[in-house]
Amino acid sequence: MVLLTGATGLLGRVILMDLLVKGHRVRALVRKNSPIEETLRSFTSYELDASQYTHLLEWYEVDFYDIEQLQSALIGIEHVCHSAAMVSFDPSERKNLFKSNVEVTQNLLYACEGLNLKKFLFVSSVATLDSINEEGYRDENSDFIAKNEHSDYAISKHLAEMEVQRASAEGLPVVIINPSVIIGSGNWMKSSGALFGGLLRLPYAPSGLAGFVDVRDVSNIAVVLLLSEVEGERYVVVAENKSYHWMANQLRSRIAKPPIKILPLWSRGPLHLLSVFLSWAAPSLRLLRKGNFDAVHSQVKLNNEKVVRDLKYKFIPVEQSIEFHFTKYLEWKKNYNK
Repeated sequence: MVLLTGATGLLGRVILMDLLVKGHRVRALVRKNSPIEETLRSFTSYELDASQYTHLLEWYEVDFYDIEQLQSALIGIEHVCHSAAMVSFDPSERKNLFKSNVEVTQNLLYACEGLNLKKFLFVSSVATLDSINEEGYRDENSDFIAKNEHSDYAISKHLAEMEVQRASAEGLPVVIINPSVIIGSGNWMKSSGALFGGLLRLPYAPSGLAGFVDVRDVSNIAVVLLLSEVEGERYVVVAENKSYHWMANQLRSRIAKPPIKILPLWSRGPLHLLSVFLSWAAPSLRLLRKGNFDAVHSQVKLNNEKVVRDLKYKFIPVEQSIEFHFTKYLEWKKNYNK
């Protein structure tokens, strides 16, 4: 049986679907009031009927800060996929980020101690990668550089990675994946919905590059690695490197909106000052802090050669991913505004 965290999230629900379709029994850990019914309905976005798989699925409500509850949830488990995480770039969420991303990971790993698990797969983020290789890319060997400016989200994922690597050194069979920006369907008020909405609503896009990848690819790779013999490795999961400007115009062209302008680099200083002095009045200005600004203006590319080579993997092109998921976003938006 597989234990899955984050099953109601953008990525977790697709991992859940992939495991169920392959015939695996899944125990999905959820918090009280998690959107279980909405998650099951979202299967239809991927042309699946959730009712066909309920006999393989066990929803298990748990307090992630209660070690005994986590230990009980792990009874009979052979594989653990830890995809639950909080994603936020708002400095006011620092405490919640560290609780959700670091403390929960620590607790889950502690609960796994002494168990004969076949694999613990941890979903991290490319936000933990800093150093650049000789070819000018970030890859699996890119170290986190503590002196660099980082978002609290990046720091929390790095600290969680360190906990997983510690457990690996103590004998737990571990694999880490570092996905880039995930394009998917569902959770439209967050995740891809927030990305699509922001790039359509705002008059400017940042000048930087980002790695983009379809949620179906991330899930497929996660499941393959979870059930494989691979351990002690990590993989950067990215399909293509594209600019935010390119992404915005891909979306805008599909709804006949004019091309977006690029946010100039000289705006960094004024925007940072706005975030420092006026965020008390407009909390959204907190997102303009220096670390966040630098991240979305970076020109460094991500390298996916390791996962392509080891898994013989072929990614969904980003344009196809946009076509698939943006169509579903527009349908949701139409119904949401009724």
